[in-house]
Amino acid sequence: MKNNIIPVVAGVLIFAVIAGIIARCKLSSLKSDSKESGGLEPAILVTEEKSYSSTDIFTDDMKENYQAAKDITVELVERTTTETDVSSETVYDRYLVSDVDLIDGEDTTSDYHEALADPNNMDIQGDEILFQEAFGFSYKGMNAYEVYGKLLQENGLSLSFKDASKDDERSYLTGGSTYLIHDSDVIKLMLSGETYDEITAQNVYVQVSKDGLPEYFSAEVTYRYNDWMITKSLYLQVTIED
Repeated sequence: MKNNIIPVVAGVLIFAVIAGIIARCKLSSLKSDSKESGGLEPAILVTEEKSYSSTDIFTDDMKENYQAAKDITVELVERTTTETDVSSETVYDRYLVSDVDLIDGEDTTSDYHEALADPNNMDIQGDEILFQEAFGFSYKGMNAYEVYGKLLQENGLSLSFKDASKDDERSYLTGGSTYLIHDSDVIKLMLSGETYDEITAQNVYVQVSKDGLPEYFSAEVTYRYNDWMITKSLYLQVTIED
């Protein structure tokens, strides 16, 4: 097996682009409504939101699919974007990709965040590290479902949740089914140790494939500190390779 940084780069970029498109669309809509109403606040349409649990959106045999998997790829990305009126800077706090052979108990795990620190570096090569060093636990003796659950747990997420809502806007843009999760601890973990004046936005998503398997989990929180607007984001994907 060979690590490939392209899939996770594509996933993270798609996530960022979609977030930007939605933000611009909402801003444009608000400006349009404001003009039509003579500058008054636009009317807010309140609709009843349907609640979903993980058992509603994942296929019944999702657990069995992962338990039977032989090879998986784990991709975990965390980044921080700091913006002011005149500048913007993005730093990758973690950028990990691991190919795991669960049958033979072998893996190839690479850390790319140092390589991505140099914007002029066109030949991105990750530093090989141990899986346990990268993710904080050993997968030995675990099946893919247990590995997935542990990865999510370490980052304040879970394959089992009770309160989620369908995000139609994001689903339309991704061509899949995207759900906004309301009962998770990932935002608290992302903000742990951070100093801020105000949290301006926070969202946690799971993207579900057409066959009812989780494609990826993502989380994003934006907060203000002095003159800075800081956005922290997380992207986690576990793919069955066989």
